[in-house]
Amino acid sequence: MDAVTLDRISKYLEIASATLEFFSEDIHGLLAAHSERVLCVVEDLARAKAALAVSPVEAQWYLSRARAKMGSPADG
Repeated sequence: MDAVTLDRISKYLEIASATLEFFSEDIHGLLAAHSERVLCVVEDLARAKAALAVSPVEAQWYLSRARAKMGSPADG
């Protein structure tokens, strides 16, 4: 495998990890308190996954955005 393929696999696993981390929380509580935040995180995770087909750098940017929103509920 070449470095680009390994980088994409690594990013894919990071996205999967972030998705698992986010949805292992009480999703009903998240939706009740921060539904807009949940939708923003989900959109960024989906965009990160889609961006893998084009650019691992773009995928990382969306993943970083999602992680920032996951860590700061007040920013919703």
